[in-house]
Amino acid sequence: MSGIDKRAYWLSFYMFDIVVSYIPCILTHYLFGVFGLQYKHVWKVLMAYPWAIVPYSYITSYVFTREATAMTFTIYWHFLLAGIAGMIVFALRMVEPTAFWGDKIMTIMRFVNPTYNLCNAIIFASVKSDLSNRRSDIIDELKKKY
Repeated sequence: MSGIDKRAYWLSFYMFDIVVSYIPCILTHYLFGVFGLQYKHVWKVLMAYPWAIVPYSYITSYVFTREATAMTFTIYWHFLLAGIAGMIVFALRMVEPTAFWGDKIMTIMRFVNPTYNLCNAIIFASVKSDLSNRRSDIIDELKKKY
């Protein structure tokens, strides 16, 4: 656009992307309520998610020279790290011999991808009592051993 300051141009796109990102977040929160899923604090993660994913997407887009390549990579990256890695880390955390490594991997993954954090929050909210019970059983077993 001729005549528009670059900062104003990019700031308007940035804010537009933030606002548009709230549409699926609000819809997700609404659908949780419709289906009776009582995830107490997930709405906080959903409201913070656009402020994390938009800058993350902007930064990762500079890695690629072609738009199609960036888009394809981003889709697979988020699916792999959020969907698949989130479930693998959860499974590791539920089993006694691998719980330590699951915790360590989860700590690292929190800094790698914002979508992982969102999926991890939803997974944890849905199974927090099971995970808590399982982990307390693991701790009790370790206390008996040592």
